[in-house]
Amino acid sequence: MANTQSGKVSWSTSDGWDVRATGAARSGRRAASEPPDPFLASLTGTKRWQIEQTLTATPKARRGDGTPAPLTVDVEGGTDDIYVVMTRYASGAIRFHMPSEPARRGKRRGTRTVYRFSIPVPAAPVPEAGGRRGFISAAIKTVVLKVAGKIADYALAKLALLWETTTWKLKDRREGWLAVTPEGLASNDVLPAADLQTLSTTGRNLLFIHGTFSSTTAAFKELAKTQGRNGKTLFTELQEVYGNRIYGFDHFTLSRTPEENVRMLLEALPERPTTFDVITHSRGGLVLRHLVERREQFGTLADRFAVGRAVLVASPNGGTPLASPDHVTQYTNWLSNVMELFPENPFTTGVEFVSEALSWIARRLVGSLPGLASMDNNGDIIRALQDAPGPPGEAYSALVANFEPDGALLQRIIDAGADLFFPTANDLVVPTEGGWRVDPGTGTAAIPGSRVGCFGLGGNLVQQQPVNHVNFFQDPGTVDFLVRALRGQPQPATPIDLEHDLPSGRRRGAARMESPSPAVAATPREEPTATQPALPPQRVSAPVTSLTPSPEPDDVFHIALIAPKQGADVAQLIATFRNARVMEHLHTGGEQRNVATSRRNTAGHAPTQWDRIKAGQAHIQGYINGDPAYPQLPNETELQQMGGALFTALLPGQVRRLYDAARSEQVSQRLNLIFTSDIGWIADQSWEFIYDPDRRTFLALEEVNFTRNVLTAIPAERIPARPTMRILVVVAQPLGLGTLSVEEEADVIRSGFRRLLDAGLAEVELLLDATPELLHRTLESATAPIDVLHFIGHGEYNKQTDCGYLIFENQDGGEQRLDSSTLRQIVCRRGIRLVCLNACETGRGGRQDFSRGVAQALIAGGVPAVVANQYPVLDVSATAFSRYFYWALAMGHSIGDAAREARVSVNYSISGEAIDWAVPVVFARNPAQHLCLPRTAAEYERTRSAAVRSRRRAVENRTRIGIWNAHRMIPHLPDICERLTRAQTQYAFEPVSFPAPIGTWRREQEKDQAFVVAETLYERLKTKPKELAVEQLICMINFPLKDARTSYLYYWRRDPLIVTSTFELLEQLNERDYTVERMMAHLAAAVVAGIPPHPRRVGPADCPLFYNEKRDIRSIAGRLTFCANCRKQFTDKDAKQRLQAAEQILAAYP
Repeated sequence: MANTQSGKVSWSTSDGWDVRATGAARSGRRAASEPPDPFLASLTGTKRWQIEQTLTATPKARRGDGTPAPLTVDVEGGTDDIYVVMTRYASGAIRFHMPSEPARRGKRRGTRTVYRFSIPVPAAPVPEAGGRRGFISAAIKTVVLKVAGKIADYALAKLALLWETTTWKLKDRREGWLAVTPEGLASNDVLPAADLQTLSTTGRNLLFIHGTFSSTTAAFKELAKTQGRNGKTLFTELQEVYGNRIYGFDHFTLSRTPEENVRMLLEALPERPTTFDVITHSRGGLVLRHLVERREQFGTLADRFAVGRAVLVASPNGGTPLASPDHVTQYTNWLSNVMELFPENPFTTGVEFVSEALSWIARRLVGSLPGLASMDNNGDIIRALQDAPGPPGEAYSALVANFEPDGALLQRIIDAGADLFFPTANDLVVPTEGGWRVDPGTGTAAIPGSRVGCFGLGGNLVQQQPVNHVNFFQDPGTVDFLVRALRGQPQPATPIDLEHDLPSGRRRGAARMESPSPAVAATPREEPTATQPALPPQRVSAPVTSLTPSPEPDDVFHIALIAPKQGADVAQLIATFRNARVMEHLHTGGEQRNVATSRRNTAGHAPTQWDRIKAGQAHIQGYINGDPAYPQLPNETELQQMGGALFTALLPGQVRRLYDAARSEQVSQRLNLIFTSDIGWIADQSWEFIYDPDRRTFLALEEVNFTRNVLTAIPAERIPARPTMRILVVVAQPLGLGTLSVEEEADVIRSGFRRLLDAGLAEVELLLDATPELLHRTLESATAPIDVLHFIGHGEYNKQTDCGYLIFENQDGGEQRLDSSTLRQIVCRRGIRLVCLNACETGRGGRQDFSRGVAQALIAGGVPAVVANQYPVLDVSATAFSRYFYWALAMGHSIGDAAREARVSVNYSISGEAIDWAVPVVFARNPAQHLCLPRTAAEYERTRSAAVRSRRRAVENRTRIGIWNAHRMIPHLPDICERLTRAQTQYAFEPVSFPAPIGTWRREQEKDQAFVVAETLYERLKTKPKELAVEQLICMINFPLKDARTSYLYYWRRDPLIVTSTFELLEQLNERDYTVERMMAHLAAAVVAGIPPHPRRVGPADCPLFYNEKRDIRSIAGRLTFCANCRKQFTDKDAKQRLQAAEQILAAYP
């Protein structure tokens, strides 16, 4: 029902809720039973917001009687009005909500618009005392807020600077150096400006650096009165060390980056070196680390500051998921709750920020907040800080807290949605372990466990009361730790074990644990419980001696999209990470409904995200299939739009928050993400293109190891890593399906494994002319384990039978289709750890890519990992991924890491189209599994590079001509090139190899034949000679060739590219009269001659430059010599030298 209030606000609910109005802001009246809300009063006190309406909803049902439907608020207002909704849950949690899509899409009432807000109904997993279960979330109070006044139309960064400048001015604060005294801090007044001439150049100076929305006074005032265990304050203890040389540095934390803060700090210092001991809080730690670890950014200014000893208190060294640019709403939500829970906090401008930030978010302003972005756990600033160089030895100590909420606070955290950001140890604002993880990629601890103090669960310090992000300086243990650290004295506490995670205790989904008594420290370090396994160890470069199965990964983000019944319009989207689990209901509309919707969009209806996804998929498929409606692949912007729709569909609401929390936990590795769906048409989408529009990254290339899985009741085989890798290459070439180029593909595989074979890291066995029986016998009788099965051939997916097939030869050399079920019986439970399906049928239109049909059957049958292709591609292109993938696996990379590195390699090795990296689909039960033991191949790479340089030096003064055996139909090409090079002294011929991007071999249909168009091919490959460092590139193809005037060309030239088509010529070659070697020599001679070919039907047919209109094999591979008319064109010295070289090349194969 919808109960309209005041003609403005209506609350749409089911019968599971009772709704009542509790006050109207316009009249200023409030129901007698409604007490004032202090936080709301503070928010409206900023004069930015006014209350439109207050409503309260109470659930009728108790837990177990059925969950009420989600709540929806519709607000009717002007087209330029800006609204947000604040909810107050029974736990006290505050949450803000932005308008989603309009209630009636595209419909306005005159100059009025209806804004729709969806209000989540959080579950309450925490039992009440005595084990009773309460209401689902009891009453939910909702306040509709409207922006009062106008908001300047500026970019977000500029608005932040204007706001911060104005707010500080109103509070009589300024940026700069301050003189700090205990009396000044205790008075809570504005501290006076520092006289920097009092800085000591020989003694020691102390500097305080505050955190976000704070100041020196607000952050550190408690240190003026908090006494250590001996009854003395920090200032009393250190009086003889620093005297009156104690300073603070106040600075903007929202609109300025740490680098900008540092530059301002340094510019104020005298032009001489000065040494400081430093105490930082929160973001202040990042400011200090810029001073110490990124000195190159500041030139000679950096010489003015030297660090002595520093204590980083609650420093977000690894960032915090709340600071991600796309989490400003969640950050605002949680900051509001923290400020209300702990009134004695350092956030002097916190309420003002919440008020202003809500207006920015509601306006959907573009950009990021520089100060907050500096703490983004996946941002450039954190990445740069966590790289080498590290700090000076013994410089840093770290003080952190693993705050453990009680039941009431945990409920509030859950209702506010913050638990999904921190599934592991944290202090309510930043991850605990990030406080000591400085430069984790260097392999050595910049802050050893002996210089880490930790309050709370699993910590090593006694806490007087539970310590969290905002109250560190109220605890005596903090004073004691700071004094010892600044004096350089050892800490008496048990060193923190940095190799294991802190226990996370009471989090959503975790086993309920009793917190230690506040008065008693957990002196012996607690080990993680069974539900909290430690992070997997980082990859090591030295070989491992033990052969143990790869452990099941703990840090895997699982997403499953499940339909409750076939054809349902709504699916359940379930995401899990460690012990956290969330669920969203996803409106898919069903496959047929989406098709119908796509048709309606042409009538002016706005497209849905599924429409954009399906349109992008159709565009790619249409282009690859040669549909004239799609002459080009989607460009980068179109791919990003499709990927953004995939991102929105797969990561809505709470799933997105859990994903960001999971990603933030990956300190030195990428997040393994596994996607599973039992909805066929959804699983069929190109999820590898998923794109984060906020971070502007394709996830599979940068953010995560993206893999897929299927629903199955059969566990995958768990097989230990081995020192080397044994690969069985299965090649099937049934008659009647065209020439698949078996020798070509085998050559590609062998060349791709040449590095591995030379290094002794792989064995490659070929199974040619494979039949199902031969494959079965080979696997059944294998004397040694086969690690990888690589299939080369054709495949298809039959929609009518809903089954995938691989196409083998039968005993008579004909075609035998092997369905996925039978293939699974042959392959599974044989100890094979990886199946790669390099199979598609690009030569016959109408055939469908088979890969997922077969791949699903194999992965469901227990094969640990399968790689397939989601688009039909040329086999040579497909091996670009396999080549690097296998090398990375042999080097000891996990399946997930190897696949991601292979995608990156395809992206830079295949120029032209933008989609090749996303063609392979990786199915993996355990993407952290290793096929081979970790190792390095540095010595082999150095030897190989030296050999390449040696060959280059031998011909460095010659003109280099590359020959690309694009379809691998020229055997022994390296030997031919070497002979042609030795035959003369001016030119060096060398075989080159590079994978062709999708679309290179896109053909144009003429009657019954499809042709590669020479001009189009030239546009795709014209930059390749420069990339390959050759003067000219000869491209040998086996497709029919045409240009704008002529079909069935043999030779086409537009410098620096020469294209030669051997279509229907190779079978005419033999080993006596018309050899492939002579064909290549004639082609090379024509290229180096450098003069135009004969006009049509002019000149002798035995001249290399004869226009061979009929593609006569005698003029291609017979005995040729330059005719008299051609010789007359070689007049100057250079031309005569070219003629001499060309004739020597012709004589190379007499």
